[in-house]
Amino acid sequence: MASPLPQHPPFPPASEPSPVTSSISPDGARRCLNCGAALATPFCPQCGQRDIDASLSVRDFVHELVAEHFGLDSKVARTLIALVRWPGRLTNEFIQGRRVRYVPPLRLYLSLSVLFFLFSAVTDRGATTSKNGTIEAGGGVVRIDTTSANPSKLKGRKAQSEFLSDTLHSSAAGRWIKRRANQRITELREQGKTAGTQFGNEFTRELPDAVFLLVPMLALMLSVVYYGQHRYYAEHLVFALHFQAFVFAALIVTLIPIPLLDVAVWLGGIAYGYLALRTVYAEGRGITALKLGVLGAGYALCAVVVMSVLALVVFFFG
Repeated sequence: MASPLPQHPPFPPASEPSPVTSSISPDGARRCLNCGAALATPFCPQCGQRDIDASLSVRDFVHELVAEHFGLDSKVARTLIALVRWPGRLTNEFIQGRRVRYVPPLRLYLSLSVLFFLFSAVTDRGATTSKNGTIEAGGGVVRIDTTSANPSKLKGRKAQSEFLSDTLHSSAAGRWIKRRANQRITELREQGKTAGTQFGNEFTRELPDAVFLLVPMLALMLSVVYYGQHRYYAEHLVFALHFQAFVFAALIVTLIPIPLLDVAVWLGGIAYGYLALRTVYAEGRGITALKLGVLGAGYALCAVVVMSVLALVVFFFG
């Protein structure tokens, strides 16, 4: 007869874990909840985590979420005030090594650019429009006329030259460009009212990446204009990031539908550029005004080129 199985004592009941709601250890000392190091300041000297309460509220969760994407903490207000109120100060502070108090230049640029393109999409300002067969994008910088001719009614080499001016050499690339242009104009004409919407969506989707190209272009122009100061290119790049961040902040303001606000903001932007150059590069009033004119003309030319190239890319390959 088989012997009965041995009886094991029952397992003890699992104890309920006590929630950790404070960073105060049993010995009365405040310790970091992340690494356990003793705390004497609001931040852990070992891992850098803030001295926080472990109990997570909805307010804390939302703050962490926003701070993760936009770096919104006490630095933001200080950074934005310095950016707008004291032109050039952020650049000098960063170059001189005082960086902890402010949002890094690249993050500041990216955050303000995201806000601008978000508000621009919501307010529908600067959107691509299509009227009477003409598509406008980039605030009117780029115009594509789809009514200059009807390629379906044109015949022969002479008609083709009337449809698209033969400004290209008779090469394989030139023939492909003309053939592709005719094809795309035909497609846009057939799409009718939806052509502007489709082109605008593609143009807007690629616009943030294209605008970012203006930052290294501006830094390159600064390195040429201020060649005699023997600065590193990275220093000019920091100035360009801060200036472009201010441009986005100013563009956000121009989205408010107030008469003549655009004019006031752009005049303020010119004054801002002058003061920023004076603060960072510390040259005389006359030479700074002259260099501001050169930089402004170069910046506007680069903006038109970038917009035009983007429109051509979207037009040919969209």
